[in-house]
Amino acid sequence: MTTLAPAQPSEASTSELTTFDFRSPGKMAREQVRSLEVAHETFARRWGSVLTNTLRALVHLELLGVQQLTFEDYVKSMPNPVVLGVVDLPPLPGGVLLELNVPMGLTMVDRMLGGLGRPIGVRRPTELEATLLREILEHGAEAIGETFRPFVEVEASLSSVEFNPHLVQTISPSEMVLVLVYSVAIAHGGRSDGIATLCYPFSLLQPAAERLGRAGWEHRPIVNLNGDASAAETMRTHLAEVDVDVSVTLRPSTITAADLAGIQPGDVIRLEHRVDEPVIGRLGGTEIFTARAGRHGRRRAIQILEWREQ
Repeated sequence: MTTLAPAQPSEASTSELTTFDFRSPGKMAREQVRSLEVAHETFARRWGSVLTNTLRALVHLELLGVQQLTFEDYVKSMPNPVVLGVVDLPPLPGGVLLELNVPMGLTMVDRMLGGLGRPIGVRRPTELEATLLREILEHGAEAIGETFRPFVEVEASLSSVEFNPHLVQTISPSEMVLVLVYSVAIAHGGRSDGIATLCYPFSLLQPAAERLGRAGWEHRPIVNLNGDASAAETMRTHLAEVDVDVSVTLRPSTITAADLAGIQPGDVIRLEHRVDEPVIGRLGGTEIFTARAGRHGRRRAIQILEWREQ
Protein backbone atom coordinates (compact mmCIF):
# COMPACT_ATOMS: atom_id res chain seq x y z
CA MET A 1 0.00 0.00 0.00
CA THR A 2 1.39 3.35 -1.04
CA THR A 3 1.16 6.26 1.38
CA LEU A 4 0.30 9.59 -0.16
CA ALA A 5 2.53 12.29 1.27
CA PRO A 6 2.16 16.02 0.66
CA ALA A 7 4.34 17.18 -2.16
CA GLN A 8 7.34 19.29 -1.23
CA PRO A 9 7.59 22.58 -3.08
CA SER A 10 10.49 22.61 -5.49
CA GLU A 11 12.71 25.53 -6.32
CA ALA A 12 11.31 25.61 -9.87
CA SER A 13 7.69 25.96 -8.75
CA THR A 14 8.62 28.58 -6.14
CA SER A 15 10.40 30.74 -8.69
CA GLU A 16 7.32 30.83 -10.92
CA LEU A 17 5.11 32.45 -8.26
CA THR A 18 4.08 36.02 -9.07
CA THR A 19 2.28 38.69 -7.09
CA PHE A 20 -1.33 39.36 -8.16
CA ASP A 21 -3.18 42.50 -7.12
CA PHE A 22 -6.94 41.94 -7.41
CA ARG A 23 -7.55 45.72 -7.42
CA SER A 24 -5.25 46.10 -10.43
CA PRO A 25 -5.81 42.87 -12.37
CA GLY A 26 -3.59 43.74 -15.30
CA LYS A 27 -2.17 46.37 -17.58
CA MET A 28 -2.11 46.82 -21.32
CA ALA A 29 0.96 45.75 -23.25
CA ARG A 30 3.45 48.47 -24.06
CA GLU A 31 2.96 48.10 -27.81
CA GLN A 32 -0.81 48.47 -27.43
CA VAL A 33 -0.38 51.65 -25.39
CA ARG A 34 2.06 53.00 -27.97
CA SER A 35 -0.43 52.24 -30.75
CA LEU A 36 -3.14 54.14 -28.87
CA GLU A 37 -0.81 57.12 -28.53
CA VAL A 38 -0.16 57.14 -32.28
CA ALA A 39 -3.86 56.73 -33.11
CA HIS A 40 -4.82 59.65 -30.89
CA GLU A 41 -2.70 62.02 -32.94
CA THR A 42 -5.89 62.09 -35.05
CA PHE A 43 -7.90 63.14 -31.98
CA ALA A 44 -5.50 65.97 -31.11
CA ARG A 45 -5.41 67.31 -34.68
CA ARG A 46 -9.16 67.03 -35.23
CA TRP A 47 -10.31 68.58 -31.94
CA GLY A 48 -7.61 71.26 -32.11
CA SER A 49 -8.68 72.20 -35.65
CA VAL A 50 -12.37 72.47 -34.76
CA LEU A 51 -11.61 74.51 -31.63
CA THR A 52 -9.39 76.82 -33.70
CA ASN A 53 -12.36 77.61 -35.97
CA THR A 54 -14.82 77.89 -33.07
CA LEU A 55 -12.68 80.15 -30.87
CA ARG A 56 -11.06 82.20 -33.68
CA ALA A 57 -7.67 81.50 -32.13
CA LEU A 58 -4.99 78.89 -32.66
CA VAL A 59 -5.58 75.88 -30.38
CA HIS A 60 -2.88 73.23 -29.98
CA LEU A 61 -3.15 69.90 -28.13
CA GLU A 62 -0.03 68.00 -27.12
CA LEU A 63 0.12 64.59 -25.45
CA LEU A 64 1.91 64.83 -22.10
CA GLY A 65 1.70 61.21 -21.01
CA VAL A 66 -0.32 58.02 -20.56
CA GLN A 67 -1.27 56.42 -17.24
CA GLN A 68 -2.83 53.10 -16.25
CA LEU A 69 -4.63 53.22 -12.92
CA THR A 70 -7.97 52.39 -11.30
CA PHE A 71 -10.98 54.57 -12.02
CA GLU A 72 -11.21 55.41 -8.32
CA ASP A 73 -7.68 56.86 -8.37
CA TYR A 74 -8.48 58.76 -11.58
CA VAL A 75 -11.52 60.42 -9.97
CA LYS A 76 -9.51 61.31 -6.86
CA SER A 77 -6.93 63.09 -9.05
CA MET A 78 -9.55 65.46 -10.55
CA PRO A 79 -10.57 68.79 -9.03
CA ASN A 80 -14.17 69.60 -8.17
CA PRO A 81 -15.79 71.22 -10.12
CA VAL A 82 -14.53 69.89 -13.45
CA VAL A 83 -15.95 69.74 -16.99
CA LEU A 84 -16.51 66.03 -17.64
CA GLY A 85 -18.27 64.55 -20.66
CA VAL A 86 -19.39 60.94 -21.04
CA VAL A 87 -18.95 59.76 -24.64
CA ASP A 88 -20.69 56.58 -25.87
CA LEU A 89 -18.99 54.55 -28.61
CA PRO A 90 -21.44 51.83 -29.67
CA PRO A 91 -20.96 48.96 -30.42
CA LEU A 92 -18.03 49.16 -27.94
CA PRO A 93 -19.27 48.63 -24.37
CA GLY A 94 -19.32 51.37 -21.78
CA GLY A 95 -18.24 54.97 -22.30
CA VAL A 96 -15.20 57.21 -22.59
CA LEU A 97 -14.67 60.21 -20.31
CA LEU A 98 -13.44 63.48 -21.80
CA GLU A 99 -12.32 65.88 -19.07
CA LEU A 100 -11.41 69.57 -19.36
CA ASN A 101 -10.31 71.68 -16.43
CA VAL A 102 -12.77 74.45 -15.54
CA PRO A 103 -10.52 77.54 -16.09
CA MET A 104 -9.67 76.41 -19.63
CA GLY A 105 -13.31 75.56 -20.35
CA LEU A 106 -14.51 78.99 -19.18
CA THR A 107 -11.74 80.70 -21.18
CA MET A 108 -13.04 78.92 -24.29
CA VAL A 109 -16.60 80.02 -23.49
CA ASP A 110 -15.42 83.61 -23.11
CA ARG A 111 -13.89 83.43 -26.61
CA MET A 112 -17.10 81.94 -28.03
CA LEU A 113 -19.09 84.87 -26.58
CA GLY A 114 -16.79 87.41 -28.24
CA GLY A 115 -14.46 88.03 -25.30
CA LEU A 116 -10.68 88.07 -25.23
CA GLY A 117 -10.36 84.74 -23.43
CA ARG A 118 -9.00 86.19 -20.21
CA PRO A 119 -8.00 83.73 -17.46
CA ILE A 120 -10.94 82.76 -15.22
CA GLY A 121 -10.82 81.19 -11.77
CA VAL A 122 -12.32 77.89 -10.67
CA ARG A 123 -16.10 78.05 -10.21
CA ARG A 124 -19.16 76.09 -11.29
CA PRO A 125 -20.30 77.12 -14.81
CA THR A 126 -23.65 78.86 -15.27
CA GLU A 127 -26.44 77.31 -17.36
CA LEU A 128 -25.44 79.35 -20.43
CA GLU A 129 -21.79 78.39 -20.00
CA ALA A 130 -22.79 74.74 -19.52
CA THR A 131 -24.61 74.80 -22.88
CA LEU A 132 -21.51 76.13 -24.68
CA LEU A 133 -19.23 73.71 -22.84
CA ARG A 134 -21.43 70.86 -24.06
CA GLU A 135 -20.88 72.08 -27.64
CA ILE A 136 -17.11 72.03 -27.06
CA LEU A 137 -17.26 68.48 -25.70
CA GLU A 138 -19.47 67.36 -28.61
CA HIS A 139 -16.68 68.39 -30.97
CA GLY A 140 -14.31 66.32 -28.82
CA ALA A 141 -16.66 63.32 -29.04
CA GLU A 142 -16.64 63.55 -32.84
CA ALA A 143 -12.84 63.60 -32.79
CA ILE A 144 -12.80 60.44 -30.63
CA GLY A 145 -15.12 58.72 -33.10
CA GLU A 146 -12.84 59.59 -36.02
CA THR A 147 -9.90 58.14 -34.09
CA PHE A 148 -11.60 54.73 -33.80
CA ARG A 149 -13.27 54.47 -37.20
CA PRO A 150 -10.19 53.23 -39.13
CA PHE A 151 -10.42 49.90 -37.26
CA VAL A 152 -13.85 49.81 -35.55
CA GLU A 153 -17.03 51.39 -36.96
CA VAL A 154 -18.39 53.40 -34.03
CA GLU A 155 -21.05 56.07 -33.59
CA ALA A 156 -19.63 58.52 -31.08
CA SER A 157 -22.09 60.67 -29.14
CA LEU A 158 -21.92 62.81 -26.00
CA SER A 159 -24.47 61.31 -23.61
CA SER A 160 -24.04 63.60 -20.58
CA VAL A 161 -21.95 66.37 -19.01
CA GLU A 162 -21.10 66.45 -15.32
CA PHE A 163 -19.29 69.05 -13.20
CA ASN A 164 -18.86 66.79 -10.15
CA PRO A 165 -16.61 63.81 -10.99
CA HIS A 166 -18.06 61.76 -8.10
CA LEU A 167 -21.46 61.68 -9.83
CA VAL A 168 -20.14 59.66 -12.78
CA GLN A 169 -21.25 56.04 -12.28
CA THR A 170 -20.53 54.59 -15.73
CA ILE A 171 -17.30 52.85 -14.63
CA SER A 172 -16.69 50.63 -11.61
CA PRO A 173 -14.32 52.25 -9.06
CA SER A 174 -11.98 49.21 -9.10
CA GLU A 175 -11.79 48.92 -12.91
CA MET A 176 -8.49 49.68 -14.60
CA VAL A 177 -8.54 52.63 -16.99
CA LEU A 178 -6.13 54.09 -19.52
CA VAL A 179 -5.77 57.89 -19.22
CA LEU A 180 -4.23 60.10 -21.91
CA VAL A 181 -3.22 63.54 -20.59
CA TYR A 182 -3.06 66.50 -23.00
CA SER A 183 -1.90 70.08 -22.65
CA VAL A 184 -4.27 72.56 -24.32
CA ALA A 185 -2.82 75.91 -25.45
CA ILE A 186 -4.78 78.82 -26.93
CA ALA A 187 -2.80 81.55 -28.71
CA HIS A 188 -4.86 84.76 -28.83
CA GLY A 189 -2.44 87.65 -28.53
CA GLY A 190 -1.39 86.19 -25.17
CA ARG A 191 -1.51 82.52 -24.29
CA SER A 192 -3.82 80.36 -22.17
CA ASP A 193 -2.90 76.86 -21.05
CA GLY A 194 -4.96 74.06 -19.57
CA ILE A 195 -5.28 70.30 -19.27
CA ALA A 196 -7.59 67.80 -20.93
CA THR A 197 -7.72 64.04 -20.33
CA LEU A 198 -9.26 61.02 -22.05
CA CYS A 199 -10.20 58.07 -19.84
CA TYR A 200 -10.78 54.62 -21.44
CA PRO A 201 -11.97 51.70 -19.26
CA PHE A 202 -10.21 48.43 -20.10
CA SER A 203 -13.61 46.80 -20.69
CA LEU A 204 -14.16 49.15 -23.63
CA LEU A 205 -10.75 48.57 -25.19
CA GLN A 206 -10.70 44.78 -24.66
CA PRO A 207 -12.96 43.90 -27.68
CA ALA A 208 -10.52 45.74 -29.95
CA ALA A 209 -7.33 44.62 -28.21
CA GLU A 210 -6.16 42.42 -31.07
CA ARG A 211 -6.25 45.46 -33.36
CA LEU A 212 -4.12 47.62 -31.13
CA GLY A 213 -0.87 46.13 -32.36
CA ARG A 214 1.72 47.89 -34.43
CA ALA A 215 0.31 46.62 -37.71
CA GLY A 216 -3.03 48.26 -36.99
CA TRP A 217 -2.07 51.90 -36.49
CA GLU A 218 1.65 52.51 -36.34
CA HIS A 219 2.24 51.67 -39.99
CA ARG A 220 -0.55 53.73 -41.48
CA PRO A 221 0.60 55.52 -44.63
CA ILE A 222 1.38 59.20 -44.27
CA VAL A 223 -0.63 61.42 -46.58
CA ASN A 224 1.64 63.45 -48.85
CA LEU A 225 -0.23 66.62 -49.76
CA ASN A 226 2.16 67.28 -52.64
CA GLY A 227 1.04 64.11 -54.38
CA ASP A 228 -2.60 64.06 -53.30
CA ALA A 229 -4.53 66.81 -55.04
CA SER A 230 -7.83 66.13 -53.24
CA ALA A 231 -6.20 66.13 -49.79
CA ALA A 232 -4.33 69.33 -50.62
CA GLU A 233 -7.53 71.00 -51.80
CA THR A 234 -9.35 69.91 -48.62
CA MET A 235 -6.53 71.33 -46.51
CA ARG A 236 -6.61 74.64 -48.40
CA THR A 237 -10.40 74.85 -47.98
CA HIS A 238 -10.19 74.36 -44.21
CA LEU A 239 -7.28 76.78 -43.85
CA ALA A 240 -9.19 79.43 -45.77
CA GLU A 241 -11.92 79.40 -43.09
CA VAL A 242 -9.53 79.92 -40.15
CA ASP A 243 -9.48 83.45 -38.68
CA VAL A 244 -6.06 84.76 -37.65
CA ASP A 245 -5.14 87.87 -35.66
CA VAL A 246 -2.69 90.18 -37.46
CA SER A 247 -1.10 93.05 -35.55
CA VAL A 248 0.78 96.07 -36.91
CA THR A 249 3.45 97.70 -34.75
CA LEU A 250 5.85 100.62 -34.86
CA ARG A 251 9.53 100.47 -34.02
CA PRO A 252 9.92 99.92 -30.24
CA SER A 253 10.75 103.08 -28.27
CA THR A 254 12.40 103.44 -24.87
CA ILE A 255 11.40 105.61 -21.92
CA THR A 256 12.83 105.92 -18.44
CA ALA A 257 10.97 104.48 -15.49
CA ALA A 258 10.74 107.93 -13.89
CA ASP A 259 9.10 109.41 -17.01
CA LEU A 260 6.72 106.47 -17.21
CA ALA A 261 5.66 106.90 -13.58
CA GLY A 262 4.99 110.61 -14.14
CA ILE A 263 2.88 110.33 -17.31
CA GLN A 264 -0.37 112.30 -17.19
CA PRO A 265 -3.28 112.58 -19.66
CA GLY A 266 -2.30 114.98 -22.44
CA ASP A 267 1.45 114.26 -22.23
CA VAL A 268 3.26 113.50 -25.50
CA ILE A 269 5.74 110.62 -25.84
CA ARG A 270 8.36 110.97 -28.55
CA LEU A 271 8.66 107.76 -30.61
CA GLU A 272 11.76 106.45 -32.34
CA HIS A 273 9.71 105.47 -35.40
CA ARG A 274 10.14 107.94 -38.28
CA VAL A 275 7.06 109.19 -40.12
CA ASP A 276 8.23 107.75 -43.46
CA GLU A 277 9.37 104.42 -41.98
CA PRO A 278 7.27 101.30 -42.79
CA VAL A 279 5.31 99.61 -40.01
CA ILE A 280 5.73 95.88 -39.27
CA GLY A 281 2.93 93.30 -39.59
CA ARG A 282 3.06 90.35 -37.22
CA LEU A 283 1.21 87.04 -36.97
CA GLY A 284 1.58 85.23 -33.66
CA GLY A 285 4.66 87.32 -32.85
CA THR A 286 6.36 86.52 -36.20
CA GLU A 287 7.12 89.34 -38.64
CA ILE A 288 5.34 88.58 -41.93
CA PHE A 289 5.30 91.86 -43.87
CA THR A 290 6.17 95.56 -43.92
CA ALA A 291 3.54 98.15 -44.77
CA ARG A 292 2.83 101.87 -45.08
CA ALA A 293 0.33 103.33 -42.61
CA GLY A 294 -2.46 105.58 -43.89
CA ARG A 295 -6.23 105.90 -44.26
CA HIS A 296 -8.92 104.30 -46.39
CA GLY A 297 -11.98 106.49 -46.24
CA ARG A 298 -12.68 107.11 -42.56
CA ARG A 299 -10.74 104.05 -41.39
CA ARG A 300 -7.08 103.70 -40.60
CA ALA A 301 -5.42 101.28 -43.01
CA ILE A 302 -2.10 99.91 -44.20
CA GLN A 303 -0.69 99.23 -47.64
CA ILE A 304 1.52 96.14 -47.76
CA LEU A 305 4.92 96.86 -49.24
CA GLU A 306 6.82 93.58 -48.88
CA TRP A 307 6.35 90.06 -47.50
CA ARG A 308 9.07 88.87 -45.14
CA GLU A 309 10.83 85.64 -46.08
CA GLN A 310 10.32 82.90 -43.43
